[in-house]
Amino acid sequence: MAAWIPEWRRVECLVVRDFYHRYTVDEHTLVAIESLEFIEDARFRDLFAEIDRPDVLRFALLLHDIGKGSGDHVPLSKELARAIGNRAELPPLDFDTVLFLIDQHLVLSAVMTSRDLADPAPRPATSPGARARWSG
Repeated sequence: MAAWIPEWRRVECLVVRDFYHRYTVDEHTLVAIESLEFIEDARFRDLFAEIDRPDVLRFALLLHDIGKGSGDHVPLSKELARAIGNRAELPPLDFDTVLFLIDQHLVLSAVMTSRDLADPAPRPATSPGARARWSG
């Protein structure tokens, strides 16, 4: 991986002891991407099937923790993702989506761990940025 993304070296075998990381950061990232292929809950499988560009989601997952190891990792992850996206010549819309997902991934984690995902009641997006992005 580091041959394609040199920045990956910073998270190779990086141990982070927190609630979210049972694995090293690099393995956590790869397991997260792999888990998209094996979604068992039909609601989430159907939701995933609605995504027009799952490749963009996978790319965002690949880079979401690339800044780990230095305090608040989100700004550094976005900075490194910008450099990687520029090298990969990512189209602007895909690039914006990747950065948005990296920026919001801790919010998604908070939702996942703070409410009952079996509750069928929908919750509106609370972030102004999220509301604007998803309302068209």
